[in-house]
Amino acid sequence: NKNAMCYLLSPDFWLDEQFKPLNEAVGLAVMCPDAALVIGDDFAIVFGEPMKGGRGKYLLAEKSLI
Repeated sequence: NKNAMCYLLSPDFWLDEQFKPLNEAVGLAVMCPDAALVIGDDFAIVFGEPMKGGRGKYLLAEKSLI
């Protein structure tokens, strides 16, 4: 559900400790110049620090999404 509320954590103080709907939280995390973590009810999305050659993105889920 794209409107599910998520918690953002990041060393970037503009994002850190905010509650946002999922679609907005992911958009902010993608644009963040630092690492970011989007935490939902039964999942988390980890965005690594931007580096030359790409940025690590990981989905952690409590149960299978497939």
